[in-house]
Amino acid sequence: MRKQILIGVGAMLVVVIVLGFVKYLQISAAIAEGKSRQRPPDAVTSIVVEQSNWAVTQRAVGSLRAVKGAMLSAEDMGRVASVNFNSGTAVKEGQVLISLDTKVEEAQLAAAQARLKLASIDAKRQVKLREINANAQGDLDSAQASLKEAKAEVARIKAMIRRRQVVAPFDGEAGVRLVNLGQMVSSGTGVVSLQAFNPLYVDFSLPQKNLSRAKVGTPISLKIEGFSNSKFS
Repeated sequence: MRKQILIGVGAMLVVVIVLGFVKYLQISAAIAEGKSRQRPPDAVTSIVVEQSNWAVTQRAVGSLRAVKGAMLSAEDMGRVASVNFNSGTAVKEGQVLISLDTKVEEAQLAAAQARLKLASIDAKRQVKLREINANAQGDLDSAQASLKEAKAEVARIKAMIRRRQVVAPFDGEAGVRLVNLGQMVSSGTGVVSLQAFNPLYVDFSLPQKNLSRAKVGTPISLKIEGFSNSKFS
């Protein structure tokens, strides 16, 4: 039994030695082949060196501001008779946005215009009479004074009517209207904001050490929140 074990162990040792020798021969052959093989040349890329200036950038957070903007308000007190715009719409300079009730003023204007017409007729009559020396100079002077007074009264009432209108002072976009039809408003009550968005100003601040870089004509790129995919300059 012991003899068989020794024979088995010896056989295993012979196999291990043979396998090791074979592996040694393979490694030696591989090393020899590697030494005889030439290394491929390294690839080299060349470019022409040129001098260039890198743009220095500075980030800052700012806000947009309209070139023109105002809160429009009523000059006189009264009841809102008409609203002639919608919130968020574009309006033109001179457009009447809000009108207060002017029934009393319109009646006064009609009476003043009637007096103006009569004064004009009387003044023309006095001029013709004076040409033929059929009246006194005082009569002509009085008629002409009455005509001027009638014209001034008409102009005064028309100005009162205009004061009861809120008119756009420039082209722009109206904000949210703050009054409703039939509402009583007092003098100075804000009725709507008006903003002119062309052009727009950008207000931003920079650290004091970087102020020297900000010069007239320096290009600026702008990104607006809500328009992340758009770039303005």
